[in-house]
Amino acid sequence: MVHFETQSGPGRFLLTCCELILDGALEASPSQTQTRLFKHLTDLLITTLLDSLDLELSVAGRRKHRQKHIRSYIESRLQEPDLTPKSIANAYGISSRALYLLFDGEPGAVSGWILSKRLERIYKDLQSAEYTSMAIAEIAAKHGFRNAAHFSRRFRQKFGLSPRELRQRKLTG
Repeated sequence: MVHFETQSGPGRFLLTCCELILDGALEASPSQTQTRLFKHLTDLLITTLLDSLDLELSVAGRRKHRQKHIRSYIESRLQEPDLTPKSIANAYGISSRALYLLFDGEPGAVSGWILSKRLERIYKDLQSAEYTSMAIAEIAAKHGFRNAAHFSRRFRQKFGLSPRELRQRKLTG
């Protein structure tokens, strides 16, 4: 159990924010704004807990924490064809540049990470008996690809065989 000061410092700030939320201060705000503010509230909670434990979260630690939340957000929306770095940055209330900096060092940065995750999910679906009757283009569309030819090229680039070849291998066993 962690105790923190609610009369001053980060604990007081956190308590005030929570009281405002309970009083309905955000009810008239758009859901996107509420989502961003709740993400900031999570950061405030972490800061308050770290302060009460007399710990300091390093820049690298904060970066990793934020990146983890953004990755989770992305993974929950991979099926959306309009998922772009700009839409992700907007959802988090950060600039596109800040988002790209968070993914610095990733192959293809943000867009490459999204593409890779989509392709991995499609690979898994093509291996699954559950999707054998579903057209490959439908599976690709289900994971956010609008263009079947683009999908097929990217799939071959990543896995070294076409989606059809993968499916055939699975079926012929």
